[in-house]
Amino acid sequence: MGVDVVISGVAGTFPECKNIPQFEDALFKKAHLVTEDDRKWATKTDLPGHCGKAISHEEFDALFFKVPFSLPATMEPVTKKALETSIEAIIDAGVNPKSLAGTRTAVYCLYDFSEFEMSIPKAQTQRALVGIARCFSANRLSFAMDLQGPSYSAQGGYGSLCHFMGEAKLQIEAGLIDAAVIACGNFILSKRSLIVLRDMGLMADDGECRAFDENAHGYALSEGCVAFFLQRATDARRHWATVVGGSQKFLGTKKGNVLAFDEGPVKEMMRELYFKWNVDPADVGYIEADGCGIKVSMNHRRSFSLYVAV
Repeated sequence: MGVDVVISGVAGTFPECKNIPQFEDALFKKAHLVTEDDRKWATKTDLPGHCGKAISHEEFDALFFKVPFSLPATMEPVTKKALETSIEAIIDAGVNPKSLAGTRTAVYCLYDFSEFEMSIPKAQTQRALVGIARCFSANRLSFAMDLQGPSYSAQGGYGSLCHFMGEAKLQIEAGLIDAAVIACGNFILSKRSLIVLRDMGLMADDGECRAFDENAHGYALSEGCVAFFLQRATDARRHWATVVGGSQKFLGTKKGNVLAFDEGPVKEMMRELYFKWNVDPADVGYIEADGCGIKVSMNHRRSFSLYVAV
């Protein structure tokens, strides 16, 4: 008999929005959340400065997460936000985080991009190295909550999030874990990354991404952090969605460069996805595509991941 795995809790922080309800409201109002101001750096320069700002560091409960009080100042910002957002996702599921102590709950922490480790050469203390090391991201949540499941830290962004969503589902189905927390985040420290993306022809200098548009000229980089809590359907108090399966594939081609787009693997991935999870394409009611707003050869648009709701 199959085991249904559901997303029972979800939380997130987004540009100009502290939580998902605020983000939902902003999207329906078609609000432009990418800004250029002096909250991160001086605005009076000739360099691109538009980005989405979502992660602040004014508050962090070191005591709750069993972190030495001297450490938060040198901790990786995404790690701190992922810890907080993970707890919010568990609470959203109607679960007391303390009740998970001793359970086989797995933790997956994923990073899209962060520059904070660049401060390592300037660090003079052990605390800085321990705070910046990404390998601690998932382990810190497991330690703070006494979770007995495996913990994984990886770099790869939302594409890897889809992969680990599928892996968590398989592990829960196999009875290897009781539940899973999956968190993914991105943090912008300086204009350095914006300049690199602009020089690569990927960055929209005006901060507007015109996806699937003939006037497409790049995208805007943004901060954010999201977390999901997965459980067996029989254990869940809330049911946001059933996880059918997850898949990812590298969409580049050796004919160009590592960023070149090849639509062949996309079609292959979709066929494999529908076949493997026995999904009739005619039953798909919603598709969310990654619209980067980047023009490529043959008038195709780059698209890295695909989310399908049945």
